[in-house]
Parts: sequence; C-alpha cells; structure tokens
Amino acid sequence: MSHSGPKPDNTAPTGEELSARLERAVEIAESCGAIAARYFGTGLEVELKSDDSPVTVADRETEDAIKKALHATFSGEPVTGEETGSETAGESRWRWIVDPIDGTKAFVAGVPLYTVLIAAMYDGHPVIGVIHSPETGETVAAADGQGCFLDGVRTGVRDCARLADAIINVTDFADLARRCPTLSRNLIPAVSAARGWGDGYGYLLLAAGRTDAMIDPIMNPWDIAPLIPIIEQAGGIITDLDGRNTGPLPTSAVAAGAPIHGSILALS
Repeated sequence: MSHSGPKPDNTAPTGEELSARLERAVEIAESCGAIAARYFGTGLEVELKSDDSPVTVADRETEDAIKKALHATFSGEPVTGEETGSETAGESRWRWIVDPIDGTKAFVAGVPLYTVLIAAMYDGHPVIGVIHSPETGETVAAADGQGCFLDGVRTGVRDCARLADAIINVTDFADLARRCPTLSRNLIPAVSAARGWGDGYGYLLLAAGRTDAMIDPIMNPWDIAPLIPIIEQAGGIITDLDGRNTGPLPTSAVAAGAPIHGSILALS
C-alpha cells in the first residue's frame, strides 16, 4: 500500500536521482545531528512556542545547519522547518521538510531517544525519509521503490500476525487517552506490551523490526513526512487514525505491519 499513489506525470525522479538525494540527506542528518548532541545534557534554557511546545537553541542551530546544507546542495529547492516555517516554493517540484530535534521534551529531560528528521517531497508526495538518532548512532533511511535501510543494511518490519503478540509504542499515553479515549482504553489490554519509546525513534524501532506498531494521535508535516517512505519501504502500513493514506499529509499516525494495522484501527 502506497501513500503517495501515482505521480502526476511521467517525469518522476529516477532511481539514481533518489539514491543520490537520499545519500546526501543521510549525510546532512548525521553531520547536523552532532550539533544537537553537543547540547544534550547541558541543562539548556527552554522556551515555549505559541502552541506550548518547547524549543531550545539546539533546535534552532540544528535546523539552521540543515537548511544551509540543503540549500548548498539543492539550490532553489524550498525547505519547511519546524522552527522557521515554510520557504516560498518558487518553480521547484521538490520541497524538503525538516524537524531538527524530534522529541524536544525527551531531549531537554536527558532522554537519549530524540531524533533528526528529514524528508524530501516531490510534487507534494513524500519520496525520501531519514530518521537519525544522534545518541544511539543509528540512521534509518528510505526512498520510494528502493527499500528501507538501517545504517546501510536492508531492514523491514517484523512478522507479527496477532495483536496479542505485538509490542506497540506510543509517544505520549496521556495525550492518547485525552484525544482518543476509546482507542487508549482498548489498546493496552489487547497487546503483549505497550511502551513509550516514542517520537521518531519509535518509528525507527518499527522499521528496524524491533517493535510492531507506533501510534501518534497528532502529527505535524515535519513529524509525518519522513516516516511515510520509511515505513512503506520497510514493508509496513502508515495511515491516519481513520485509516486514510492518500491526500494531504496525515495529521495522526498508525504505523504497523499489515497483519495488525487493521486490528489497531478497529480498537477506536
């Protein structure tokens, strides 16, 4: 099942172009992730944005470095960043989407599971995704039609046939309970284990075949765009909580292997 569906015409990027772009996106995520890592555990001052989400100097410096690196390599292609918003599209059919520190709450609390997220969109479709974990040194990356790779080695979701055998991850159980009380109430008794290894790292675990599902009741474009090619190329399914996987980027996420994805949706 593909989120992106058919492209508008026959001028979609070639496999070689996707490979080159993916390789560069991985390089940028890993090199700029080192900026965030330098600040990790240093007791940063935390500011609150208009939506009450936290931001630090580490978020801003990492995003600035990623944007500069992308512009240097892909001149004229706009970038949307969590901290700086969207640049004017111009005539380019490409757009990059960046979350410099996905899991800022974990980052400022000293939890080493924050990640750097980078996606490339082509004609509005996410075709490249990168999740880099600076503290664990892991990177999962994918491009349309080319498979999903963990540190350069092909990876995929594991074969879990029954929800009762599944290990599932949720970024924030309290938030899930507030936004999706029926799903939250039904989910935990239905699975083998429910963990909080959330944010982007939860999707890395899913793509690497270490856990079986990841659920988020609310997602922004910079949260979800990198995950779509990664989960799909890893052999999984990613939709919103209503099971939709076409149209605009989802504003929620249920990601899992095919045998249990529908079972999770049915709990709502």
